[in-house]
Amino acid sequence: GERALFLACHRMCFAWIDEWYGMTMEQIREMERHTDLLLKKTLKKAAKPGSKHEGKRKSLKDEIAVVGSCT
Repeated sequence: GERALFLACHRMCFAWIDEWYGMTMEQIREMERHTDLLLKKTLKKAAKPGSKHEGKRKSLKDEIAVVGSCT
């Protein structure tokens, strides 16, 4: 499972190379900070009772399976 996960993640990083190629280290760090904030914001959102997402959160294992199927 780990091999598939790392392979999928490395493929995505390579595919995104055009987004950061030619950027300065400061621009890359700013992009990292922005991504970190978005991730933290997303993770803080809990499914609200009665919402369409209630009880439908995927487990980490399910998410990894989805990433692995993209390879």
